[in-house]
Amino acid sequence: MSIPLTRGRQACLAIGMIVMLGAAALAVALLLTISQRDPALEFQALFRDALARGSTDDSFPVARFARRYDVCAYGASDPLTERRVARFFELVRNETWMQPNLSFRAKVSECPETTFFYIFHHNGEGGSARATLDDLMFITARHDMALPADHLRYIPAHLPGFVVTLGVPGKPPRIFSAINGFPDAKSETERILARTVLQQELFQAVLVARDLEVKRRPVSIVEEWNISTTLRNPLTDPQYAARWLQHNVHNMCLYDIMLLITLYAWDEAVLEGKLGPYIRYIRNHYDEIEKRARAIQQNPGYNDLFPEKC
Repeated sequence: MSIPLTRGRQACLAIGMIVMLGAAALAVALLLTISQRDPALEFQALFRDALARGSTDDSFPVARFARRYDVCAYGASDPLTERRVARFFELVRNETWMQPNLSFRAKVSECPETTFFYIFHHNGEGGSARATLDDLMFITARHDMALPADHLRYIPAHLPGFVVTLGVPGKPPRIFSAINGFPDAKSETERILARTVLQQELFQAVLVARDLEVKRRPVSIVEEWNISTTLRNPLTDPQYAARWLQHNVHNMCLYDIMLLITLYAWDEAVLEGKLGPYIRYIRNHYDEIEKRARAIQQNPGYNDLFPEKC
């Protein structure tokens, strides 16, 4: 049955058309904005999200490591992984004001008592979860701390890597990371995955950066495009691992180098470690930060750290 259009219905239809056209125009404007986004603003947003939990509060404290600290890497002996760890901290020493002291040991009890950052390199074998928990208990007892109440979520054996900050009020914190070195990597996918996981965990630890889940191609190693799966150990499945690598970056990117040299900049303007001064520093020095980061990325001496120029 047809219903005759009254003037009131005609007016409503006209208003509806205007609203639809307005929404379409807004969508186009948003797409243009996204396609023409300002890299400086994009980098500021990444800095806020990764290092300040998305805060817009200028007084938000941005965590940093001290100038000097001891790093102890222990566990499975693997020359390639040891070289990658050493090269990462070489980058840190060369390009920031941090001067970490790195040592390698067979087990956690051999690490110096002054150790600030513990790195457990394991082979992903069945006992890795138990060993991780035992080491966490040893470290917290050594430094008179309590094991985190939610510690069980840190140690599933299928996780390729994780970082946790250990600490109690009134005591200096300690950093612990457990990383699967994929020692039996035979395919190119497995070798790239091993490098990616190691860099990601070390980088996020030194920047005290959180994971950022995205649904687009990441621009940083702290961003991750996770693919839905029912697999319990997804990254051990060759097909899933290959798909995951297709959607994610394989090493630190330009923005990551920029995050590193900004957070640990040699500049009095950011000494107080608050978000506001950092954002102003980025606004005032973005071109310089990007230029220096690009020079680091293109430096032939760092080719093994940045084989892909993302």
